[in-house]
Amino acid sequence: MTTAQALGARLRHLRKSKQMTLTDLGSLSGVSVSTISKIENGALSPTLDKVLRLAEGLELSIGQLIGDEQSAYDKRPPTAGCCPPGLTTASSSTPTTTNINTSVPS
Repeated sequence: MTTAQALGARLRHLRKSKQMTLTDLGSLSGVSVSTISKIENGALSPTLDKVLRLAEGLELSIGQLIGDEQSAYDKRPPTAGCCPPGLTTASSSTPTTTNINTSVPS
């Protein structure tokens, strides 16, 4: 099974589990019914924009739509500022430090 086919099958499963028709999802996501049908049938690999819009229409994260329920991005608590994931912890806003060997081998 190709990635496009797997994503299409998952999209169809999630849509039907929410008892949505193609028309319902199209209206909620702004993606045409024919495009959704092609994605579900594995005939079209969606752009990131379409995946995002479909996830929003299904009220899911992109990670949930593509099948990555354990994604750190879905589970990570919000952090203040612009620090990348891993520089702050849920219990503290103090950045963690890592010892980095900066010496140059001779």
